[in-house]
Amino acid sequence: MKGGEYPTEWGFKRRIFSQWGGLFARFILFFPTKYFSLVTDPTTGLKATKVLGLYNSMDLSSIKSRGYAYKVEMLYKFVRMGANIREIPLKFQLREQGKSKITPQTAKEVLLTIFQLRFQDESTRRFFKFGIVGFIGFLINAVCLELLNNMLWIEKLANSVSTLSFFSKMKLFSQPASWAAAIAAEFAILSNYLLNNIWTFRKYRLKKIGLFLLNAIKFNLTSFGTIIAQFVTVGMATLLISNTLCIRQITLVLTIILVVVPYNWFMYNYFIWKTKC
Repeated sequence: MKGGEYPTEWGFKRRIFSQWGGLFARFILFFPTKYFSLVTDPTTGLKATKVLGLYNSMDLSSIKSRGYAYKVEMLYKFVRMGANIREIPLKFQLREQGKSKITPQTAKEVLLTIFQLRFQDESTRRFFKFGIVGFIGFLINAVCLELLNNMLWIEKLANSVSTLSFFSKMKLFSQPASWAAAIAAEFAILSNYLLNNIWTFRKYRLKKIGLFLLNAIKFNLTSFGTIIAQFVTVGMATLLISNTLCIRQITLVLTIILVVVPYNWFMYNYFIWKTKC
């Protein structure tokens, strides 16, 4: 962290463990939550926080590690409990006597602990569910794209829109694949909404019919960006290269990975189900 310093005499392994090990632990424990910017060095250094009340409410019997990693776990729990953490930079020195607390088992212990902590976290389990639901949505999206692309009414829709004066010079609107991708995206959106409400965000699920329908409309409006993204990317790819199954599916996959997944995760958490993490 800023203001800290490592001894130049430290060996390669010791330096890698302290510097890159800390960054790896930080990434696993806190990314992509708001806590990622709060703690820059979870495995080394000093931390200051007011523990009155927080310490008493922590179940110390549940601490997984009885070795070096217990400090990482307590820090993680303090952060998740809302503690205001301040990091105090350290300038490490070479040990002149005694034995180091860092043993060959330390790295394994810390690694096991941080993975256990993260996989037991509610937001992590929710993200895995979100991924499974998203994959189901992708399958629906991909299948519908191919079915719709070969339908006569989609071609007629593209032709009729392209004849309008406003769209006549925009070849993108004359591509059947553009419209097929947009409508396929809507089918995937409906699937994602239903499954995420029932399973992924079950704790925050919308039970009242009126609220469910209202948020369905809201969900569609917030997801409209994904429809536009697929309309543009798939349409442009087929226009510039060729309208083949391979081009359509590769473009769809890239669009979902680079645009749809991060966009949806943000919208779902902060605008639809309004989770706390």
